[in-house]
Amino acid sequence: GEELKEKIKGKKIARFGNAIMPMDDALVLVAVDISGRAYASVELAPEEGEEGFELTLVREFLWALARSLNATIHMKQLSGVNAHHVIEAAFKGLGVALRKALRESKRLESTKGVL
Repeated sequence: GEELKEKIKGKKIARFGNAIMPMDDALVLVAVDISGRAYASVELAPEEGEEGFELTLVREFLWALARSLNATIHMKQLSGVNAHHVIEAAFKGLGVALRKALRESKRLESTKGVL
């Protein structure tokens, strides 16, 4: 997050990004707002676990990313039972949403003019 924040410092960015990512049985929605306010909402609850992987690590990672980037991140599982598919869809969706939010823009997407 710190690295991304440094790369966009002083630049006009799109600020918002989202994705709905399918992965076999899984479908995950991800939305990002690089707003200057840190928040993370993670609603992932696959029915089948992934051996050797704690789902709480995803939550911890996203909270750390949100805090260090000063961004709001929402991640919601819409369907899926296989943990591997849900987690893969979640991170691919996060990548797409971040790419959209971080792209350069002609105008600053803020009502206050400051991020």
